[in-house]
Formats: sequence, C-alpha cells, structure tokens
Amino acid sequence: MPGAIIAAAHVPAYWNPATVARIGRLSPEDLLWVMAAGGISWYLAALPWRARLTAAPKPRVVARRMLAIGAPAVLVMVGAAAVAEGRYVMPVNLGLMLVLAAVLGRLRPEGRVLALSGALGFAGFHLLEDVVFLAIWPEAIGYWVPAAELPFRILGVPAYEVLWAAGYGAVWPLLVFFACDVRFTEPASSPGSRAG
Repeated sequence: MPGAIIAAAHVPAYWNPATVARIGRLSPEDLLWVMAAGGISWYLAALPWRARLTAAPKPRVVARRMLAIGAPAVLVMVGAAAVAEGRYVMPVNLGLMLVLAAVLGRLRPEGRVLALSGALGFAGFHLLEDVVFLAIWPEAIGYWVPAAELPFRILGVPAYEVLWAAGYGAVWPLLVFFACDVRFTEPASSPGSRAG
C-alpha cells in the first residue's frame, strides 16, 4: 500500500496515464502495479541466491517493520508532490530510494547482494517491458510529462523510468529481506569436499 501512495504522488506531475478509475490521485492500476513490481523485483533479486535463502516471517514483525520504513517514505513523497514543482518529484523519489537503500543496507548488510541483483534485474525487466509497451501503444509516451523528464531516453523509454526501476529493484528486496527476516544459509557441501 505505501508503494501505491508513492506511485500516486507522481500523478500528474511526472506521469499521467489513462486509468479505469481514480480516487484522488490513486487508481486501481497503481495498486496492481505495485504488487506486480514488488513480486517481480523480489524474484529477480533473489533468483541468483534462491538456494541459499530462508525466511521465517512473523506477521506482526513484518507489518511493524514495513510501517517503520514505509510511513516516512510516504510522508516524504506526498510532501514532495505537494510542495515541489512537478519536475522534482522523480529526483526526490530517487534520492529517497538512495537513503532507504543505505539505511536498509546498514540494518542488514548481508542483504546488499540482493540490492545489486535486484537493481540490475528489475531495471532490465522494466526497460524491456516499457519498450514492448511503447511498441504496442506508441501514443502512451504522452503519459510521461515532458517537463518532468530527463533530456534523454534509453531505447525510447524516459531515462527516469530506468533509473527508478534500478532504485526500486534495489530497495524493495532490501525491505523484504529486512521485514521478513530473510537469511542466507551456508552453501551445501559437495559430496567430494572435506571439512578443513
């Protein structure tokens, strides 16, 4: 839910897509997108390490940790959307993601490898997704507000989108790693190895 509110903070200053419905700035698509992006970014971040990851999440602890990180993030983004000119909403979001990555990386340093694989994996996925999206619906490039974009694109995709995906792909897996008490297990010994 915090991610959907943060996504809504980008409307209409940075991104103003057609939606099926809107309550204020929030749309059903925001909720669906955030759930999908979270699942995909976690999957891509964890994929290289999947055999070594284990978790025993406790629902109350997860909720408390998500709230402790998510509530301040929402306040920063909603505040930025309210007071900043539209062209600053995405830079504030990227700065916020850097701060969150630093805090979460400090809280659980062993999860930093997930931030790297998540950033690379989700940035690549989101770039490909947007390239296909724009190939099918070229007029959708108008959903992005030109005054809020960087002056260049990557394969026709607004550069901020790729930077955002790298940031999200780094931060969300770190947040899941922290909130759900995910741990790395020791790699299994191969049958021919000897303990030293």
